[in-house]
Amino acid sequence: MCRQLIQADLVDEYQLRVCPVAIGTGIPLFEPTYRRRNLALTDVKRLAGAVAALTYVPREGVRDPR
Repeated sequence: MCRQLIQADLVDEYQLRVCPVAIGTGIPLFEPTYRRRNLALTDVKRLAGAVAALTYVPREGVRDPR
């Protein structure tokens, strides 16, 4: 369901939680088949345990064709 919403440009806000743990190459958040999107950071909040809550919105009119 998430994939279809993103591909149809129906997501108006992305909220991510970041935990600062070094794990090597990292874990992909989205599948590589997703088209690249330009996002603007709109909010940052500190949560318990050194976790950061990041809020992004798509930049209007700026889309990467991939």
